[in-house]
Amino acid sequence: MRKSFTLLSLLLLTGVMVQAQIQYPVNGNFESWATASFAGQTYDSLVGWDTPQRLATALAVPDTVTYRTTDANGGAAAVLMISKEVTIAGLLTVVVPGSISTGTFFVNLFTQEFGVTGGAPIDCKPTEMTGFYKYDPAGVDTANMVVLFTDAAGDTIADVTLQIDATTTGGYQPFTLPITYTGTTEPAVAQILITSSGVGGQDGSTLFVDDVVLSGGDCVTGLFDVFSQPQAIEIIPNPASEAVRFNLPLQNNAPAAIMDLSGRTVLNLNAVPGLNQIDISQLANGVYILRVAENGKTMFSGKFEKF
Repeated sequence: MRKSFTLLSLLLLTGVMVQAQIQYPVNGNFESWATASFAGQTYDSLVGWDTPQRLATALAVPDTVTYRTTDANGGAAAVLMISKEVTIAGLLTVVVPGSISTGTFFVNLFTQEFGVTGGAPIDCKPTEMTGFYKYDPAGVDTANMVVLFTDAAGDTIADVTLQIDATTTGGYQPFTLPITYTGTTEPAVAQILITSSGVGGQDGSTLFVDDVVLSGGDCVTGLFDVFSQPQAIEIIPNPASEAVRFNLPLQNNAPAAIMDLSGRTVLNLNAVPGLNQIDISQLANGVYILRVAENGKTMFSGKFEKF
């Protein structure tokens, strides 16, 4: 990542523009990881994605189910998900699947419900999700890859699932999940969910995933300026209650907005080069998306939780 950032900085300083293809989701190659914290506890955070580790830290669960691994299909890193039987808050013992999502994980101890809300912003309409995986299931377990799109009104316009059956693979295998739409509106929020177990998951099921891309339609249409592809930006602390900070690697100011998961803008601001600090104390508790734009195109995006 250091080499990529140095190259990007040099191009910005010299004013040279390169060409790159639009690619969603952000950090779909799983190369970018950061250190996050909650209540004084730190954990590895997958940039641009959520994992159950945030909840595990908050609920004092000593184990984790999602990891960074160097056993990758391409590049230096991939994501490793392992289903494990864990006890939550000393009250509830369940098999928690290794999981990643562009949305936000939640758990309800009263209803014993575990799920995902929201997603990441998207401004194209893909026709498939592709990538690579290898799977070692326990028993007759299955892994799942789910893509759910909602439009600007919050209506679901696509909801498709790829189920990986209980067959152990040797090395990485390619996968393709076709995306079909139930409406004609454009997607505004993309919720991708990948899990190492399905319903009634088995302790020990192991799933590796790498190089996930949403493509087709108008998502990969040719060559564009590098900032046509939003760059993941780290927002700290996360979660936060009073203020968040982020670094903007630009020479000039840029308009930015904070949006809720319905796509509604709750705060507009002027981002400056270098360190930015935003007062979020007046925002309602929930998950928000930060977008930094230029000429109407998103250059940087990140997600944080207000509590």
